[in-house]
Amino acid sequence: MPTCRPDRTVSADTVRSVRAVHAQDWDARYAEKAQWSAEPNALVAQLCADLTPGVAVDLAAGEGRHALWLAGRGWQATAV
Repeated sequence: MPTCRPDRTVSADTVRSVRAVHAQDWDARYAEKAQWSAEPNALVAQLCADLTPGVAVDLAAGEGRHALWLAGRGWQATAV
């Protein structure tokens, strides 16, 4: 991504094209496997294992492994 500097202006078109390249790279990376990690992070599992299922938001979800794990345990989970 372009860096913000007071002495330099970056056009909106440049930012959009840089974002598109990064999006394509991530799409290609995650297309290699159905899912990179099947289980949640150990800390997430430890903290959430005994909670009563409810509503959860998995922020910065990446491939959504935590939301998938929570949903499998009866949670209404949304990955963002």
